[in-house]
Amino acid sequence: MKTSGNIKFSFDLDFEGIVILLTCTEPDFRLVWAMEKVLGIPFRQVEETIYSLKGRNEQLVFSRFEYETGEEDEIIWRLQSNRCPHGFMAPEFKNFDYILVVFGDFPPTFGDEITRKLRTIRFITSAFRISAETIKTKELLLI
Repeated sequence: MKTSGNIKFSFDLDFEGIVILLTCTEPDFRLVWAMEKVLGIPFRQVEETIYSLKGRNEQLVFSRFEYETGEEDEIIWRLQSNRCPHGFMAPEFKNFDYILVVFGDFPPTFGDEITRKLRTIRFITSAFRISAETIKTKELLLI
């Protein structure tokens, strides 16, 4: 069977976790160092997220750091840069430099506790927890 036209996919994002937006003008390695001290978790740098811009001969490159706990209480921490010289990963959050996503099943107060700890880092000028449902580009949570 031959079809023509565009195919659009739609999916429901069943997200279990928290999303925290951070404003910080320090380089990513310095932010990660401070977060490791405050949160007590060892991030590791992973492959960058790269987007090619349609109709332009340039790429958007965003740094990314992760930490995964053991299998029995699996929690995945992902710190994603939101800025690069040519644009934003999540344009709706262009006032924020980083996005911290924590996947897992944890107590309801966990997100507030993490946000409070992040606010103690002197060069983080803002840390806001948001609901995953408010994110227009939800696929960012899956990357």
